[in-house]
This record gives sequence, structure tokens and C-alpha cells, in this order.
Amino acid sequence: GSDINADETVEIDADSKQGVSSFTVTAGIAGVGAGVAGSVSVTELENKTEAKLLNTDVDASKINVTAQHTGIINAGNVGIGAAGVGAGVGLSVGVLKDNSETAAEISGSDDDKAQITAGGNVDVSAVNSSVVKPVITAGGAGAAGVAGATSVNNINSKVTNSIKNAEIKSSGNINGTAQNKFTVDAEMGSLSGGGVGVGVGVTVNTIDSTVKLDVKNSTLNAASDVTLTADEVRDISQLATGVAAGGAAVGVNIAVTTVGQAVDDKAAVNKIDEANSIYNNNEGNSIN
Repeated sequence: GSDINADETVEIDADSKQGVSSFTVTAGIAGVGAGVAGSVSVTELENKTEAKLLNTDVDASKINVTAQHTGIINAGNVGIGAAGVGAGVGLSVGVLKDNSETAAEISGSDDDKAQITAGGNVDVSAVNSSVVKPVITAGGAGAAGVAGATSVNNINSKVTNSIKNAEIKSSGNINGTAQNKFTVDAEMGSLSGGGVGVGVGVTVNTIDSTVKLDVKNSTLNAASDVTLTADEVRDISQLATGVAAGGAAVGVNIAVTTVGQAVDDKAAVNKIDEANSIYNNNEGNSIN
């Protein structure tokens, strides 16, 4: 392995930031007949952020191993369908995925453990922070106006902190942190009008994130405190607005949140089918 000796601090840092903003508008307009419009957008964060100290002996004042990822998605999706005489159908679907991976690690081998010695603190941390903000809108107008807005948000981020085959000695504190923070702020709106008006809003959140802190075959010896923490902070806000106006008007909003289940493109369709089934059981009409 390698050796590092320093009078001051040894820092191993990996810091990544991602930002995506998108806005999609689709319109179908017909004077006579049917005006049909549909918009579908898929936005995905794919990222690996890793800070690792492998097979290396270190003697320093302080030792920091830090991996940090920040991801922000802003997505707008609008579908408008209008017909002077006939049916106006507007459908809007937005799919947002966070598949980021953040990892911090100190490790040696089974035969040669990493020797980590610090005059002060030893800090090992992996932190992910993701913000997802979808705004989905659909409108339909005509003799029959149908509007549907669907938002699918998949949080599949993974955060790991691993200390393996290491002997860590600190004259201060030893701190190990794995943290995943995510915010979903979803807004949906559907507006329909005509002789028959139907407005439907569906939001689906699937959460299959992982936070793990693992200490294996290692010795942690601190003059003060040894603190090991793995936590996840979830902040989910959903606002759904449906307006239907006409001789016969129906407005429905459906929200589905699942924890511990990932979603792929096929599964997203299945979730929408589940929402449609709930809607049909209430004597509505499905939107595909």
C-alpha cells in the first residue's frame, strides 16, 4: 500500500453538483373533429460521487474523507387539446428519476489493515441532497373536454459509508456519517371544459433509497467520542388542482406514494394503471 504523513490535515474530497431544467408544451387544436395533444418528459439524474482512501496508511493532524452530491431537477410539462366542434383531449406525463450514488470509504485488505492515525479528529462522511420539482399541467376544451396530468417521481438514490479492514486511532473524535436528504415538491393541474368536462390529476411517488454505514473488521479508538450515524430526511409536498366545467363535469385527483419499491419505465405505466383503476371504480374514465 501507500503511506501519507502530514503535519496538517489530509483531505480526500469528492463534490459533485447536477442541475436540470426542462419545459415541454404540446398542443392539439382542431376546428371540427378532435384536437388531441400529449406531452411526455423523462428527466434522470445518473451520478456516482466517491471519496475513497484505499490500502493507504495515514499519519496526520486531522483526516477528512468526504463525498457530497447535490442534484436539482426542475421540470415543466404542459399538454393542451382543443376543438371547436368535437373533442378536446390534453394529456401530460412527467417522469423524474434520481439514481445517484454517493460513497465514502476507508479500507485496507484482510492481510494488511489500513493504519489511520490522527492528532485530532477523523471524519468520514457521505451526503446526498436531491430536490425534485415537477410542474405538470393538462387542458382540454370542446364539445367534450378531457384533461389528464400525471407526475411520476422515482427516488432511488444510494448513500454508503464504509470502514473496512482498518485500524483508526484519534486523539480527538471519530465521526462517521451517511445521510440522504431529498425533497419532492410536485404541482399538478388539469382543466377541462365543454358539454362534458373531465379533469384528472395523478401523482405517483416511489421511494427505494438506501442509506448505509458499515464498519467491518476494523478497530476505532478515539480519545473522545466515536459517533456513527446513518439517517434519511424526506420532505414530500404534493399539490393537485383539477377543474372541470360543462353540462356534465368530473374532477378527480389521485396521489400514490410507495416506500421500498423502485420504478422503471414499465412499472411507471403500471402505477398509472393502478390510479386509473381507482378512478374507474368511482365511475370515471381512464386516461392512458
